[in-house]
Amino acid sequence: MPRIYFDTNVFSNLRKAEQLKYQVLLKLIDEHKNRLSFYFSIAHIRDKRKDLSDMKYLDFEFMECYVGDNYIAYDPIIKKTSFYLASPRMVFDGDNPNEFEELLNFFTPSEDPEIAGEQYLYRSIPAISLDADHGPPGNIPEDQMKMLSAFLPKDKPEATLLDQMKAATAFSQNLHLNGGLYKELRAMVDQGLNNGKITINEDFNEAFKNTPFQKTYLEYIRDTMYHSDKSKIPDYDFFVLAYNMLDVLGISKDKITKKNTFGNVQNDSFHAYFGSYCDYFITDDNSTLEKSRAMFKLFDKKTKVMSVAEFNQHYSEIYGESADDLDSFFDKLKYDIEFGERGPAETLNDVCIFRLVANCVYLDFFDAVLQINYPERTEFVLFRPIVNSLAEPSLSEKTQLIKRAIDLFGADQEGKLTLDYHNTTEYTDELFTRKWVLGSIGVELKYHSLVEHKYTLTIALKKNN
Repeated sequence: MPRIYFDTNVFSNLRKAEQLKYQVLLKLIDEHKNRLSFYFSIAHIRDKRKDLSDMKYLDFEFMECYVGDNYIAYDPIIKKTSFYLASPRMVFDGDNPNEFEELLNFFTPSEDPEIAGEQYLYRSIPAISLDADHGPPGNIPEDQMKMLSAFLPKDKPEATLLDQMKAATAFSQNLHLNGGLYKELRAMVDQGLNNGKITINEDFNEAFKNTPFQKTYLEYIRDTMYHSDKSKIPDYDFFVLAYNMLDVLGISKDKITKKNTFGNVQNDSFHAYFGSYCDYFITDDNSTLEKSRAMFKLFDKKTKVMSVAEFNQHYSEIYGESADDLDSFFDKLKYDIEFGERGPAETLNDVCIFRLVANCVYLDFFDAVLQINYPERTEFVLFRPIVNSLAEPSLSEKTQLIKRAIDLFGADQEGKLTLDYHNTTEYTDELFTRKWVLGSIGVELKYHSLVEHKYTLTIALKKNN
């Protein structure tokens, strides 16, 4: 079940189905919907914030028909990207896009005793006075002076830190909403630093050494980030900044209009980041295609970036062969066992393990095989290798795998049925385990202790004494 990430415009155009390529795509994904996994992120929700009509709710309903509650999100507290259970409408209703205002509101007097107590501790911070001369220096060009003045307190000879925070907040909000302001800022930065010398190509990362920074693009991004240990910068922060700075530095410029602002550019970076946790990221925005391909190559992301037309063209390769029946499943396994190239033997817990180069995909998910030789049996362990931190199946994917396995092998020997994770409160390993006995062959869906506790489909063959 390949993971698919459509950007917001693809979903909107799919719902309307006015263009032929979207009609074709809609037909294809509807025919194989049960063999694919679709995901969405906060970027889809933020894209719809400017839509003041009820049309966005139609888009959310349409999206949910495919993504269900497959939500990918980043937790800035624990600095981790994970799968969550939430529908598009749930995320929209719970989203607060005005983080800066929320921060400033903390300093507004509150009747809540708990909040008021915290505010007392921090009350001195916003009252800190800035130096009397807190304006921009006078020896810079007029256009840069105008830009700097935009985020400094105005007409306040005794400005405080809170005044500075409010001015910076207003500037940031204006930057996201006012395309003209962002274009001025981008032009100023580009002219002073890049001036059209570096554009996206095969070697732009190395070519960046020829700028005044004299370092690669990724080295420059890393060095501009405030972090005590540069080797431990969260992937989310690093990737999103690297993507956005392509535009800021004029390396790959988005077309900025009244409708398309810096907020849109930033949202595109979120789409690319969360899309990188799927097998395919689909967008028809040429700038997003170009930047995402460049970023995925720099960050060694395995995700394929495609336009809708490219996705349609290669669709048969994407969803693979017809669904397995029992004969085709074991025919594929037999082929991989006989013809798959074996890696060097490893010994773990007194058992011998070989990695096979698999040519086949099993249950539309598992695409790697380990051969584990025990004294009394041989196991062929089908699993999915780590291509990112979310390579293991999500709840919905494990549910699909269990259903597919029951359809293929029959009833579980312990009478366990398919899984309804919506009505489950405790997710134990045993909950996702299913077992079958097919003559002398044992089959089990389980977390395997010898395969880094991955979720696997294990085929066990008893050895003849």
